[in-house]
Amino acid sequence: MNKINLISLILLLPIIGSAIVLILNQMPDYKIAFTAVLTISAITIVIINFFNKTIVEKEVEVVVEKKVYIENKSEEDKTIEEANELENAVNLIDDIDGKTNQKKYINTQLSKIAKNFNLDQIVFYLKQDNDKYKILGEYALTMEDNLEFSVGEGLSGQVVKDKKSLYLTDIPEGYITIISGLGNGNPKSLFIVPAFFDDEVIGLAEFASLSEIDEAKRKLIEIMLEKIAINLVNVK
Repeated sequence: MNKINLISLILLLPIIGSAIVLILNQMPDYKIAFTAVLTISAITIVIINFFNKTIVEKEVEVVVEKKVYIENKSEEDKTIEEANELENAVNLIDDIDGKTNQKKYINTQLSKIAKNFNLDQIVFYLKQDNDKYKILGEYALTMEDNLEFSVGEGLSGQVVKDKKSLYLTDIPEGYITIISGLGNGNPKSLFIVPAFFDDEVIGLAEFASLSEIDEAKRKLIEIMLEKIAINLVNVK
């Protein structure tokens, strides 16, 4: 029994008791008196239940409104947090001062990304005049077997062809090797991202990590690479 029903019962008992005493005094015929008592009791119960229902409905309405407010507040806070993360990520990438060459610029930016997202290895390829993509910069690269690729060739070539990022947690054996304090090994995750300028894939970056790269980080990396691509076309 909830609190409201208990209060209703306590209020109901003296009302019924008083009604019974009054009716028995006024109506000697016990059948008529008994019927009158039942009628009064029923009416009283109906009235109390009506008010109980109204109170319960109002309480439910308040709870629902509070839940909606909390959910909306949570979404608002999440949106603000995401906007701040995006702004911080974009600001992390340097603008061009006109004195830095492409290789120096890209190596500096890749190092920042690696340290900010705890990535273990990054390779950046730039499109050449012969439509091949040749390595321009890197972070912690230990092997230089794949210095260039063509459109459609291998995983990176397919990403260029599809113009769409590719995230893998099942890396082909020997595709890339990471050397760390724990020794040599395959990365646990690989994120391959095309770099666009005017809808043209002018470059491509491979981000490798010994841990998984969550979706939020991948979105930020894509945006940062977009800024890098815009800057690269202005650097000689």
